[in-house]
Amino acid sequence: MAESSFAQYGYLNENGDFVPKNIRAQDVVDTHGVSAETHQTNGAIHLTTQQAALIAGAIQSAEKGAANGVAPLGGDGKIPSQYISINLTDASLLVADYTALLALNTTAAPLKTTALVQDATGDSTVESGWALYYRVATAGAAADWLKLSEGESLDIDFSQFILNSQKGAAGGVATLDVGGKVPASQLPDTATALDAAYCVDETDMRSKNLRPGAVVLMEVQNSAAG
Repeated sequence: MAESSFAQYGYLNENGDFVPKNIRAQDVVDTHGVSAETHQTNGAIHLTTQQAALIAGAIQSAEKGAANGVAPLGGDGKIPSQYISINLTDASLLVADYTALLALNTTAAPLKTTALVQDATGDSTVESGWALYYRVATAGAAADWLKLSEGESLDIDFSQFILNSQKGAAGGVATLDVGGKVPASQLPDTATALDAAYCVDETDMRSKNLRPGAVVLMEVQNSAAG
């Protein structure tokens, strides 16, 4: 015998008992009011005009990594280097130092100009070596130039990171347990009755502080021949 499980939808009655509810295909409708049962039996409307248009406009697998297509992300969520053409030889201007970069007028360096500065130490964010810049404005200020990369380091804005001290702290973020769930100590005060819950079984359901009428998704064990 092989044992499997599935979830059953229902609610908690006034006596604290689980009352299962069956959802029929005709009860589930799409945004146009067409039921799932009709979708199953009528192939002509299985896809709406809007859905067909979305599929037609979707990016195809063959376009990934292809010319005029899209660059797929690597396992780290970043664009692999083979799809990036910008490198040191792509700079449209070669500038001796940072002061010379800021002195460039808009005739010599219009918008979208890329400039490689050989000695960028005049930039407070560069400790040594070269840096690559891109012109984003023409106001005659340092902010006109966006630094793309540099030879000796990578700038990181730590203000966007969550600190370890914020984990599990007031105003911070919840710390998940080894099972990947929020521990009971970080859940809302159980004095507040829950409106919905997922329960492994009825014993688990009764251990939760559920209000009468609360929506319950109950796991049901089902024995089937193996």
